[in-house]
Amino acid sequence: QYQALQFVAIEDPEPLAPFPVGSVRWLQRYALSVFYFSLSGDGWDQCGQRDSGCSQEKIWMRGPECDWFGVSCQNGIVTELFFGSTTGNGLKGTLPKEIRLLTRLRELVLPNNDIPGTIPDTYGSLTNLEVFAVNGNQMTGTIPESLIANAPLLGTLFVSRNAFSGSMPNVFTLTNLISVGFQGNNFNGTIPLEIGSLTQLRLLQLQENQFHGNIPSTLYKLTLLESVRLADNHLVGTFSSEIGKLTNLKSIDIGGNQLSGQIPSVVGSLTGVTRLELDRNKFYGSLPGTLDNLTNLRTLRMNGNLLNGTIPEGLLTSLTKLTDLALEENNLTGTIPASTCGRVGETAVSLQVLTVDCNKVECDCCTNCELEEGENQERM
Repeated sequence: QYQALQFVAIEDPEPLAPFPVGSVRWLQRYALSVFYFSLSGDGWDQCGQRDSGCSQEKIWMRGPECDWFGVSCQNGIVTELFFGSTTGNGLKGTLPKEIRLLTRLRELVLPNNDIPGTIPDTYGSLTNLEVFAVNGNQMTGTIPESLIANAPLLGTLFVSRNAFSGSMPNVFTLTNLISVGFQGNNFNGTIPLEIGSLTQLRLLQLQENQFHGNIPSTLYKLTLLESVRLADNHLVGTFSSEIGKLTNLKSIDIGGNQLSGQIPSVVGSLTGVTRLELDRNKFYGSLPGTLDNLTNLRTLRMNGNLLNGTIPEGLLTSLTKLTDLALEENNLTGTIPASTCGRVGETAVSLQVLTVDCNKVECDCCTNCELEEGENQERM
């Protein structure tokens, strides 16, 4: 804060004479300066003051702030702080509470950096937020209720791959919410029934947490859902046939739970699905014959269940786009046909992963064979 104040008051090369202390322009330049110093701006990968490879107008702490790398403005007012690279920008330090001064901010996007600490409660003043993304950092604590309660326009909320804890954040009044990414944290408790109120939701990522209980029945009201990922929690109960109502689904991942019962045949009606992962549960019975309707499938993982019966031939011959098929650690029997073996390879369109229990299923081309418990045999 002292460095930022000294910069704005004394060192700033940008003339601020027309903008008195406390004006919108002065406050946003001060807030951005605190952001820079709090997150070790001199060491950023791109466009810190010491980056000789950055174009001059994009370098932070020089010239108009609306030209700085990652900053977008509308009519001279900051509306976006966007550092949306898959490798981050080398931001290191804690989020400063002064960001609250950027009251017109619509997008705060800071993924894949080195930001520990908590989200300041003061971010509840960011009432125009539409996108908030701090995924892939080292943040802890809970998601401030004020951040959610005061941002009715929020459509994207990504906090995945941190160490946030507590119950699932109360996002259920956010009627514009399209994408939720809570993956890879320490959230716990049950998935609330109120999730059914998020009727605009397309993406739901809750995997790799500590959620328990049943998959809420209200989830099947979210008819716009395209991807639902609940893997690696402690969920119990069955995989409801109500899944058939979610006709826009492209990805289903509920692996690594304690779900049981039979796999509903209605799953075969979801012809847009490209990824179906039901592995590492306690599903029993035979593989539904309707699975061969899923001709867009690229990944099918059923391994680690209690499935029995013969592998349907149609599943192996009809699903010609499969690149990953895992059926091992079950009680399935049958033969992998030559036409399927002919697709095994390492190209992008080949069947790259094909695993079965080779002591029960005849397979001359499997990439990995499960034999007896604790043994396997690499084929490729």
